[in-house]
Amino acid sequence: MNTEWMKDANCKGMTDVFFPEKEAYGGAHTATAAYGVCAACPVRRECGEYALWLRPRPMFGVWAGRPARAIRLAGRERDRVR
Repeated sequence: MNTEWMKDANCKGMTDVFFPEKEAYGGAHTATAAYGVCAACPVRRECGEYALWLRPRPMFGVWAGRPARAIRLAGRERDRVR
């Protein structure tokens, strides 16, 4: 998969916001910050497609403004339909 779109992502260099260590950050607060970054991202659609393409699908973090759990569920549905 082409990942050239990543250079335009709003989240570049913000790993701690999207993949925090549980001991250091509160989950809901951190997720809220990540969702805000994603909301205005010009490559949000590409990020979501990338997350669905990954194998195994993400277990943690925020992808395209969605929690990893939602990505996994969407991926299962996509696989089922195919």
